[in-house]
Amino acid sequence: MHEIARGPVTVEYAPDEGARKAIAAELAVVSVKALQAKVVVRAWLDGAELSGEIDAIVEQTCSVSLDEFDEPIRTQFSIRVVPAGSPHAPLPETSEIELDAEADDPPDVLDNDVIDVEAYVLEHLALELDP
Repeated sequence: MHEIARGPVTVEYAPDEGARKAIAAELAVVSVKALQAKVVVRAWLDGAELSGEIDAIVEQTCSVSLDEFDEPIRTQFSIRVVPAGSPHAPLPETSEIELDAEADDPPDVLDNDVIDVEAYVLEHLALELDP
């Protein structure tokens, strides 16, 4: 996270064919024909904010007809992260959880000072897949 102290950092992610095959296996889809992402990482409080755009084509199998089809995915995401021990980290969960659909998501807590941009891209790609 030291690099973002000097200003926003742009990370472009475009995995090669071998990496896309591994991603397809991880996501349990036929293939990932194309995947590009651009993520801007900027300082936020004592952590960082990631704002990303994902453009992908994922080949899936229809659960009804078993035909394969391409699903184009274009999405944007924004997430905040803080280091462990941050005063801005979410409080430990209690037995009752209050949900506010209008509130921002709490920041993710990092295990170390490294932000795994690829993991956030793949997480948000997975969230966009048509079940």
